[in-house]
Amino acid sequence: MKINENDISAEEIDGELIAINFDTGKYFALEGTAIEIWNALAAGHEVEAIVQSQSGRSGFSAEAGASAIRTFVEQLREEKLFLDGGKVATEALVAGDDAWHAPLLTEFDDMAAMLKLDPVMDVGEVGWPEQE
Repeated sequence: MKINENDISAEEIDGELIAINFDTGKYFALEGTAIEIWNALAAGHEVEAIVQSQSGRSGFSAEAGASAIRTFVEQLREEKLFLDGGKVATEALVAGDDAWHAPLLTEFDDMAAMLKLDPVMDVGEVGWPEQE
């Protein structure tokens, strides 16, 4: 999988990852395990490799944990934060050493109308504003 670079901007700040989908106007917050999974996907790791890497963590249940990871990844796809394709990771995947917590994608749409109306989004190759 790969980050939808055409529509998404994401930045990790003080232990929280904020991702904005400029196409939908929604923005998302991720913490802890969710950031680890995001970074692993962005590096090209397959979902099953991510599940395997998390399996040794305290509090991880094979069935429930695997299901939570797959559900989280599907949410990333549904929100068009990640797309199929992309590079394949060659380096080993190592999970954090803190306790397992199910990944959570917190969604906000309170600024969607403003983000979608932002004139910067309508800049053409000749600059802004575009003459019709």
